[in-house]
Amino acid sequence: MLAHQSDGTACQWKDKADELNKAGYRVLAAAPRLKPQPDAVVALSAPTQYARMNALRAVPELTSPVLYMVAEPDGDFGAGVREMNRKSVKSPEHKLVHVRDESAHGVALLYDDARWATVRGLLANYGS
Repeated sequence: MLAHQSDGTACQWKDKADELNKAGYRVLAAAPRLKPQPDAVVALSAPTQYARMNALRAVPELTSPVLYMVAEPDGDFGAGVREMNRKSVKSPEHKLVHVRDESAHGVALLYDDARWATVRGLLANYGS
């Protein structure tokens, strides 16, 4: 599942979803609670808390490799994503891509070919 942003729709993911589907990937959300956990996790401009869901409490239990991506001027998201990355202690690999000089948020971060290639690289290394 490619989850859209709170103010978006599933159409945000159409092009990327088509590409991943053609490459044979299956994706879904709610990673720390899944048994077994997914092969890899990508978190774009992820909030530390959304409604009753608390990512800061969840990420220490995540055993999947995780890629966090956030734009530097994206308000509190930058600090929150840095904290989630730091708390991903059980993940065999956790990487933070901190985008400078751009205000992209969420899915829009992947409009850049180099950042999309970073996601594809994670999936190539760990995804199925």
